[in-house]
Amino acid sequence: PMCCVSEWSVALPLGVTKDYSEHEFRNVIKKFSQLQLEAFETATHGWFFWTWKDSAGIVWDMQRCIEEGLLKVPGGGRSTDLVNP
Repeated sequence: PMCCVSEWSVALPLGVTKDYSEHEFRNVIKKFSQLQLEAFETATHGWFFWTWKDSAGIVWDMQRCIEEGLLKVPGGGRSTDLVNP
């Protein structure tokens, strides 16, 4: 891999999620984050989430995403096995 992904988030366009219940929204965000990390872990040198804490919403806030189970960060190294925080 020859690149590093910087400033990514789990935000989706409003039109994609506007009619979802809170439960559906959270499931979509969880799956979206998982798919992004799987791609980043196998096809790049690494990644940087948008920010650790952000008042603009959970989709920009890595700390809340981890705490609420929407984002599972890799355990280290080049493994594609994602671990629970």
